[in-house]
Amino acid sequence: MPEQKDIIQTLQSQTITIFDAALMVSVGLLLTAIQLFVPESAKAVLAFNHSEFNIWGLYTAAYIHTNFTHLLNNLTAYSMAAAYTYWLCSAVNTRQWFRRTFAALLVVLPPLITFTSYLILKISFSGTLPPERGFSGVASGFGGFLLVALVIYLRKHYNPALGNIIGAAVVFLLLIEISFIYTGRIDPLIVGLSLFGVVLMVVFYLWEHDIKSNIDSVTLQAFKPTILGGLVVLVLTYFVFAMFPTAIVENGNFRNIFAHAAGFIWGALFALITWRYSAFKV
Repeated sequence: MPEQKDIIQTLQSQTITIFDAALMVSVGLLLTAIQLFVPESAKAVLAFNHSEFNIWGLYTAAYIHTNFTHLLNNLTAYSMAAAYTYWLCSAVNTRQWFRRTFAALLVVLPPLITFTSYLILKISFSGTLPPERGFSGVASGFGGFLLVALVIYLRKHYNPALGNIIGAAVVFLLLIEISFIYTGRIDPLIVGLSLFGVVLMVVFYLWEHDIKSNIDSVTLQAFKPTILGGLVVLVLTYFVFAMFPTAIVENGNFRNIFAHAAGFIWGALFALITWRYSAFKV
C-alpha cells in the first residue's frame, strides 16, 4: 500500500506540473494570437499614449507588440524566468505561491508598470515620446520573481542568512552590469561598494554560524547554492542586457527602460507579498 500511495502522489504531482506548464505556455500562445489576428489599427489604439494618457492603454499596452521580433525577444525573457522560477518553487513545495504570483504579474502588474514609468518620464522628460507597447515590463517582473524565488529556496534548503547573502550578491552584480552598460566602463566606486556590501554580509554570516567549528560543512555545502546562484545570475544578466539597452529610441520605437526597472521591482514586491500568504501549500 505505501508503494501505491507513492505512485498516486507522483501521478498527482505530474498532473499538476503539466497543468502549470500549460498555464505558462498559454501566455505565449495568447500573445502570438494577438500579434497575428489583431489589426495594426487596433494595436495603435491599444498602445499607451503618453501625450493623451489613454487609461485603457495602461493595461492593454503590455499585450501588443511592434513586430514578431519584438514579441520573440519578450517571450524568450519571460520563458527563461518563468521556467526557472517554477523549478525553484517546485523544489521547495510552493507551487501555489508560483500560481498566485503568476496571476498577479499578469493581471495587476501591467497597469502599475505603465503608470510608474509614465510618472518617471513625465518628471524627467519634456519631449514627446512614441506610444508604448510590449510585454517586456511583465517579463522583467518575472525576473524579480526569480530573484525572490532563489532567496526563498536557499533560505529553506540551507538557512536564511545564506539566502539573503546570495540574493544581495546577485543584486550587486546586476547593478555593476547596469553601470557598465551606461558608462562603458567598470566604475571602481560601484564595484568597491558592492564588494564591501557582500563581504560585510559574509563576515556577519560566518560570525553567526561559528565558522571555526563548522568550516568543513560550510565549504561542502557552498557548492550547490553557488551553482544555483550562478545560474540565476546568468538568466538575470541576460535580462539586464536585453532590458536596459544603451539606445532607448531605436527605429522610432521607444525602449522603456523605466518600465523594465519598474517591472523588476514590482515583480519582486508582488512575490514577497504573495509569499506571505502562501505558507508552503502545494
